[in-house]
Amino acid sequence: MISLKKTETVTSELKNLYIEYMICLSRFDSALARMSLEKIRKEAKQEIESALNYYGQIYLVFSDNNLVGMVVVGTYPNAFCRSDIYIQEFYIRKAFRRKGIGREVFGMILHSPEIAGDRKDVSMFILQKNDPANKFWGHIMDEFGFEDRTEAGCFYAGDSRCTWHYYSKKGEDEEVSKDA
Repeated sequence: MISLKKTETVTSELKNLYIEYMICLSRFDSALARMSLEKIRKEAKQEIESALNYYGQIYLVFSDNNLVGMVVVGTYPNAFCRSDIYIQEFYIRKAFRRKGIGREVFGMILHSPEIAGDRKDVSMFILQKNDPANKFWGHIMDEFGFEDRTEAGCFYAGDSRCTWHYYSKKGEDEEVSKDA
């Protein structure tokens, strides 16, 4: 059974998970790859504190009471507009991937009144070199009936290219224009 648990404090469990996440991302981000473990620890602590204090909500992901990942979610005013859920970080530990957990967690986020409310769109940045994440989100968004509304565009995070994605439900533009 998959569950999400909102956390509002910095715990060693959360810090260790975030460090693990950053080390995993270092395969796709040369700036992270060059960081020492001590620097990654400091960055992880700062990222967690920023999420907790300023711009996001952190949810730990459990499968049968095992900690298997985390999600950092932002909503307006910490998202791009009032109608979107901003997936800031999404991490499932490697041993638990390809088991449907990520798909189930995303569905839980979409259907949670506490997290999504009446928001209908989803936005996120993905490292361009992170092929597994790009494939996962492309597949999941299609499966949940979303389409990417953004045109090719990127920005640099350190020296790594990221692409911004803004997803809306398929066919919403057509419905809006029929009503206009």
